[in-house]
Amino acid sequence: MTFSDGTTLDASAVVANLDIWYAGRKNEGINPVGLFPKTYDRAEAIDATIVKVFFKAPTPRVHPDARLPWLHPHLAEEHRATRRPAG
Repeated sequence: MTFSDGTTLDASAVVANLDIWYAGRKNEGINPVGLFPKTYDRAEAIDATIVKVFFKAPTPRVHPDARLPWLHPHLAEEHRATRRPAG
């Protein structure tokens, strides 16, 4: 899978998106995803293609909806630095 600019969606991008989906960035106008498990603790990129996800309690089903917006890490950083909407 790639972003629209051709950059590969790698494990570090997945970790960043899981963190945003869980906690949002309210000071930047990005709300958490309401249906994302509240038991999410953190995620770690094991390598470029593997993500290990940790939960605070047993969580029977975690399936991020592919329709959720996947934020390109560079756009996320640019948005954070400029506080302008990405895109």
